[in-house]
Formats: sequence, structure tokens, C-alpha cells
Amino acid sequence: CSSDLSDLTVKDPAKIMGSRVSRTKPDQNRSSRGDAAADPADREGRAVDSDPSNLELQQLRDHRTRHSRAGNRRRHHAPTPTKSVTKDPVAQEVERAQAELQRLQLEDTFSRQARFYVPSPSKEALAAAENRLRVALEAQASTLPDTSVDDAAGSPSVEEAGKASEVKGEPTAATSRQDAEEWANCLATQPSPVTSLPGVGRTVPGETIHDEHVGASIPKIDLLHPAESGWREAVEAHVRASVALLYAQTIRSLPSLSVPDAAAATEGLARETAKRTATALKLLERWPRGDGPGELLHEPVGVGATEVEHRGVSTEWWVAVASRAPFVVTRVLVEAFIKPVTREAGCALWYFVPERFRAPPAVFISHAWSGSAWDIRPPATATTMWLDVLAVNQHPATDLGEHSTAGLAYTDVPRIGKAVAGIARTCVVVPGDRPLLPFSRSWCLYEIAETPPGALELRIGWGVWSRTEQEMLVRSVEALDVTAAATSSPKDKEMIDQLVLDRFGTAAAATAAIQGAISRGFAEESRRAFVPADEEGGDARRAEIQAGGGRAHADPEIVALWAQGETVR
Repeated sequence: CSSDLSDLTVKDPAKIMGSRVSRTKPDQNRSSRGDAAADPADREGRAVDSDPSNLELQQLRDHRTRHSRAGNRRRHHAPTPTKSVTKDPVAQEVERAQAELQRLQLEDTFSRQARFYVPSPSKEALAAAENRLRVALEAQASTLPDTSVDDAAGSPSVEEAGKASEVKGEPTAATSRQDAEEWANCLATQPSPVTSLPGVGRTVPGETIHDEHVGASIPKIDLLHPAESGWREAVEAHVRASVALLYAQTIRSLPSLSVPDAAAATEGLARETAKRTATALKLLERWPRGDGPGELLHEPVGVGATEVEHRGVSTEWWVAVASRAPFVVTRVLVEAFIKPVTREAGCALWYFVPERFRAPPAVFISHAWSGSAWDIRPPATATTMWLDVLAVNQHPATDLGEHSTAGLAYTDVPRIGKAVAGIARTCVVVPGDRPLLPFSRSWCLYEIAETPPGALELRIGWGVWSRTEQEMLVRSVEALDVTAAATSSPKDKEMIDQLVLDRFGTAAAATAAIQGAISRGFAEESRRAFVPADEEGGDARRAEIQAGGGRAHADPEIVALWAQGETVR
């Protein structure tokens, strides 16, 4: 939808109803801390944060999904208790109207970000849904008693007003400070390992459901066995930790922000956490068991019979998984699902993949664990792939002591380099919203370094083909330093840094080699995705690029920009 719909994305009933909503029930009247910040700007250029030093905060605002207030604040680890079996018809209409408006707004958001293959709803449909909710809220407000305060009672004191603002959820210096401390603590500590098991699901043949987060129909999966006690809470803890890592710069800046800005930022963090928690639970709690695409066997088969570098899966199997996981961070997938499921057998998840979907890998997928599982898509020409979270045993063979490294503790890790060299084709997954994320991780840099000359390609995510962003990418590549790359474990970083030095001799040589590989990869991808606006048959080419998981552009300056960098390197 090309029209600006930001004025319609008002999920807060208080915004739709104005002051009349103050007569509704308390939990329906809770205002959002993000209201003062208004809706974020879209990617077409409306400024959000003029401070370029805090791009994370701008990005958090740019990409936050427009959820309803009820959707933003609900807890996903337990169902909301109901007070009665029979609901009031007026309240039911309010719920249905909110759900319809939320669905349309999510579809609009996803379509505008070009992340999902869904059409954008019309402006008329959004306006009609907003009006339906307005009418429903007016009907509900008219049935409730007037709770206005008698003027004779006098005005509340400053202290009473402060307490009232806290009850209503309005930001204060105290609440902002508390939120900042909670997020800082989340950033500084790691959640406990997940010891309970997720549930077990079963795909219902021929049936689909509309998923509000994916924004499209997905196979219906019945829950056969629920997750063990504590698993859902553990998932939420790991999701929150992953969000803290993604937006570390924003969290560190919270104490220096004004109360409204800090409230808007923490509201954005809460929305991101809620969104990712909901989809993580939906994907992981009822992962289907069987022998179909995206399904897992009940028990591992052939454990130990296949070397790490040969543990490939068909792209058909993985895409069935990724299509259900728009916001699931890869690290959460590993910690909350793969490790618990494979702990008893002590093997890689690959041995749970149905045998008919196992095959020698045609491409090595290099990605950052802080990225989304949705972005992990192989090139269109590859029918099989190697993915570390599937192929590598995530359980240590020895105690992870103070002086231990992943190469010593995890027996499969030292063979990753052999897998890269043996497969001889590496595809670096570049997320559309965080293009340089893979190049800030030590493991990704090592995998790039191990790739044979001419065998590296980049799969560029959606939404990065703008000249401004490409110029920023070029400058970021020029400033890249392999010694600044990080891992979640200091010992792993020491090991990888040494491996990189063994390969290149010096850190400067390693940096130059990685910069060259990135520049060549972007140059090739920019040429492949270039389709002039007036080219005959351009629509067919653009559709072909989209079918392969990419996005076309029509700016020759982008091609020239990366060609210059490629020549320099």
C-alpha cells in the first residue's frame, strides 16, 4: 500500500475514543508509554531520530510492529484467566473489532516492509475496521456507570496525581529508572539453561490457519502434548535476553534519555519482546513430529554415522520451518528448543530430521545467531544446505571449565572449517534490517575466511536497496575490524582469533580479506538484483528475483558504488 497509513495504526482505544474511554474497565484503559512518541516513521524517509549515533533506537522505532494495547501487554507464558464463562455481547464485539483491526494493521505493516508475501489491505478496509472498533467502544462505554469525580470533592493533590499517573501507566522518572535498571540487568546476565521440554505437535493434513504474525496462512498444527512446567517462562526469558543483545546500545542509553524518550524506547523493547515471544512459542511449543517437510522424528536415527560436514538437509525441509518463524531469534531456537530436545540423546538435531530430507549439502549457510530464523534462506539454485544449528552437536563432550573453548568442549566445532572448505560454496545470510550483523560475529568472519576464492555469495534481505543505506554499508565495511568481532563466549573468541591469525598471518591481512569478500559479494548481488525501471520484461525478472528470496532495485548508482569498492579491494 503506497499511501501513508500511519494515522490509521492506532491500536490504543484511548486514542480512538478520546476521553470517553476513561469510563471503561481499568485494564482496558491502561495507556501506553509509547503514546508520546507517536507512530514511528516508515522506511521512505520521515525522520525518527536525528541522532545518528543511536541508530538502534531509531531502528527499534522504525520496525516495531503496531500491536493493540491488549496484544502488547498480554503475557504469553500463561492464558489470561476469565472471570466468567459467558461474555457480554458488547465486550465480545469489542474483542472481535480489535482483533480485526490488529490483523489488517499487521498485514499492512508486513506488506510495507516487504518481508512477507501478503497483499496490503486497502485504506478503506483499515478505516472501516477502525470505525467498527470506535462504535463498539462507544457502545461499551455507554453501558458503564459514570465514575467522574464530584467537583465538590476538590482537585487531587500533587502526591495523589503522581500515584494516579503510576496506576494509569503514565511514564515517570521513577518508572523510567526502574525500566532502565531491569533492561540493564537483562543485558548483563544470561538466563538459566532451559531444562524442561517443549510440547509435541502434529500437522493436520490439508488444513491451514491464518497466522497474525506471519501475515499469511500456515499449516494447522495440533498440540498433542503440552510443554513441561516452566518451559514457556524459560522461552520468554531467553527471548528477552536476545532482544537486550540486539538493542544493547539503546539499553545503555536509557539513563541519559528524557522520560518520554526512555518510555518510548522501553515500550518498543516490550513490544519487540512480546512479538518475538509469541512467535517463538507458536513455532517451538508444538513442533510437529512426523516425516514431512519441517517435521522431526520422535527419536534420533543413525546417531554418529555421518560426519559433521556431510550433515545437509533439503531446502524444502528448512523452508517449511522458517516459514513459521518470522521473528524467532536463532539463539532462542537453539537454547529453548534444540538443546532441550537433543539433551537426552546428546546428538545434533540433524539426526531427528526425517531421512528422506537428509542429503549432502550444496551450500554452507553462514549467519549470526542474533538474526531471525526467517532470514535463513539458501540461494534459489541450491536444493540442499548445511546449517550449524542442525548439523553441530550443541552439547559439550567435556566440562566447560574456565580454560575450555568450544573447539575442545564441542567435538563437532573443529570440523566447521572443514565443512566450509569441503562444500566450497558459502552463502552469508544478510538480514534486511541489520545488514552488517553477520560481519560483527567472529564465527561468521571465520567461515568467510575459510571459504575458497570465488565461492562466497551473499543473500541480501528485504529492504536494503536504497542508496543512502548502501553508502552507509560501504562506510561500515571500510571501518570493519576483525579484532572487534565478538562471540557469546570470550574463550570462543580467543580460539577463533587464533584460527584467523593462523590463516592470514596478521589481523590487518584478515581484515583486508574479509572487506574484499564482503565488497565483492555486495557488488555481485547489486548487479544481479539490478532491473532498470523501463526494461522490457522487467516485471518477469523482478518476480524471478523475488521468488528466489531477494528484491530487485533500479538504481545504477548502487551498482557503481559497490563496483568501485570491488575494484579498490
